[in-house]
Amino acid sequence: MEWKMENGRPAPAAAVDVAEASSVTYRVPVGILLGTVECESDFRLGVVSSAGAVGPCQFQPKYAEDYYRYAGFRFDLTSWESIAGMAAIFVFYAKLGAERYGFAGDDLWRFAMLAHRYGQNSEQAKTLQRKGRVDDVERMMRQNGLWYDTPIPEEVPGDPDSPEEPEAPQEPEAPPEPEAPDAPEEPEGGRPAACVAQGAALWAMTKLGSRYSQADRGAADAFDCSSLVARAYAAQGVSWALVGSAIPNSSQEVYSDVFELLWPETYAQIGKTLGGASVLERATQAGDLQFLCTDKSTKRANRITHVTIVVDGEEIVHARSTRYGVRTDPLTLYRGKACALLRYNPEAPLRLGMRGLRVQALQKALNARGAKLDVDGIYGRKTEEAVARYGAAL
Repeated sequence: MEWKMENGRPAPAAAVDVAEASSVTYRVPVGILLGTVECESDFRLGVVSSAGAVGPCQFQPKYAEDYYRYAGFRFDLTSWESIAGMAAIFVFYAKLGAERYGFAGDDLWRFAMLAHRYGQNSEQAKTLQRKGRVDDVERMMRQNGLWYDTPIPEEVPGDPDSPEEPEAPQEPEAPPEPEAPDAPEEPEGGRPAACVAQGAALWAMTKLGSRYSQADRGAADAFDCSSLVARAYAAQGVSWALVGSAIPNSSQEVYSDVFELLWPETYAQIGKTLGGASVLERATQAGDLQFLCTDKSTKRANRITHVTIVVDGEEIVHARSTRYGVRTDPLTLYRGKACALLRYNPEAPLRLGMRGLRVQALQKALNARGAKLDVDGIYGRKTEEAVARYGAAL
């Protein structure tokens, strides 16, 4: 889609892409996301207000931990990624407006916009003051042919049952500061695997347009294919420890023990046969990973030279090359080149070929029963034989 700003210019495609993806993931009207960004920053990155609010959504860094708690995950306040954070926070505010003030329907989203702008306990939010923020956003929505047409989900991130917070501070951009904010949950703390995977896909979408560089793959504005995947999942709290280097490459990432191998059947078969479009279409959930052979001359045993993140059943996002940078492409762009497909699942059964902290914990448990394994986090033949002998739970 395209969002026309009031000056007639199209909004940055990267911002619109993140808003669209966030709207689908969190079931928030896309119009209020884009309208709020235009009101707050005119779609400019690097904006800092006189009150210290930063980024396209104008979040205040001193309340960052509160925002993360409301959203249910950590996000960059200054980049397009903040739109995903704002979407999750709007759901939290909408739920709060229903429970605390009895709002319903479109008024839930009006309350959310006002809570973001003035604070959840502000008079503007409690009385649904239309003049100003709400009127401005609704005018922009009408201009773009959008309206409130997405229902609030039954289950929402954040902590809507927390005690009522004090009145909002005087600075209009800041939400009220809770007395004792909780740290956001890590994936292993109960956050559903699908939400973690969606969060990784959204994070990657916020990096659209970033440059491709292997030399600078750890820089804030640069990625190669594997660092985009590793950093997208690391931003959700996923560890790559023992998988390879601190930011592993694509031929190492495929063995992570917090991902389930969807295709082929075993790790030993990876790279032996290259799958076509029908294989790639087996992995269509947000956050699924495609491991690919894009260089026929590769000497890597598993033939993996590239990796992408699935956005949905139609698109992938990846750091494609120095020519293209981070971009989206059709799901089956690399038909005939698939080496393996993975899905984030930290409860997947451990099996021969996996690497990581879960395998390391298994090896420690086996050694406690009498096995004499190197606790290296690599599920090799000796670990497999020890499992068969000692029967340690997988």
